[in-house]
Amino acid sequence: MNGSVYGGVHGSMYDSVYGNRFETAAQFGQTARESPALKVSRMQAANRLQKALRTSSGRSFGAWQMLPGTNHSRTIARCGYDWVTVDTEHGNIDDSSMHEAVAAIAACGVSPIVRIAANEAWMLDAIAKVPGIDVLFVGPFDLGNNIGHPILGGTMDPELKEAITKVQEVAKLNEKSTGIFATSGDQAREFADQGFHMVR
Repeated sequence: MNGSVYGGVHGSMYDSVYGNRFETAAQFGQTARESPALKVSRMQAANRLQKALRTSSGRSFGAWQMLPGTNHSRTIARCGYDWVTVDTEHGNIDDSSMHEAVAAIAACGVSPIVRIAANEAWMLDAIAKVPGIDVLFVGPFDLGNNIGHPILGGTMDPELKEAITKVQEVAKLNEKSTGIFATSGDQAREFADQGFHMVR
């Protein structure tokens, strides 16, 4: 159905691309007959990450999957996170495993995000202006390496901190949310307090 993969879980159906849940086959069939614009609107409304970003705090917390396997995907997704990033750059996840992980995560009602295996030049302003991009997500280790200020001994260089602040400023200017990878609970709280919307 328009490229989406559907799977039954506990008697319900899910749209694995958007995490849409249907209690009955009748609801599923009704959605399949809707106009494409209405269907996308309903799917976006059911997206757990989008819902979290639209709350008063606008914050969400997620997890990172670096090992292949749908059992890993489901286990992580059932831990109460709003989203799970399937990391195909740093993880041992090939394209086929990524597609399976995305379906398994969405079937649990959690928003899947895919970290593609690429590190392009840092073009923040151009990326922030792209329609349809909702979140600018910072990988501090990758960003530090790309700008010549890697994280060494767990310490961020002042120029890396400035670059992270710049991401937040550009995101705000372009009405985008921000996300960041944290290495500990304390650091996650610190980033949340700094205004990041998505924290891992």
